[in-house]
Amino acid sequence: MTQLNLPPAVAAERLESKGRSGRFSYYVAGSGPPLLLLHSINAAASVREVQPAFEHAAQAFDTGAIVYFQQPAAFFKQWDTFLAR
Repeated sequence: MTQLNLPPAVAAERLESKGRSGRFSYYVAGSGPPLLLLHSINAAASVREVQPAFEHAAQAFDTGAIVYFQQPAAFFKQWDTFLAR
């Protein structure tokens, strides 16, 4: 299978981590109180959906946007990795 090298969905640093909920990837930018943005759940979901809100929020918040996660239910029970940054 060919892997596509797509441009970043938002102008931010992309990080990957592994926690109790498995592997996940997210974009981060800004500083201030933490704010996590989530895109919709559908077949074509993308961080690009929250791009305008992400770029605006990053001016005042430590903003994160989830790219993917292995175990969604477990992720939402513990998102301390993002908050601990």
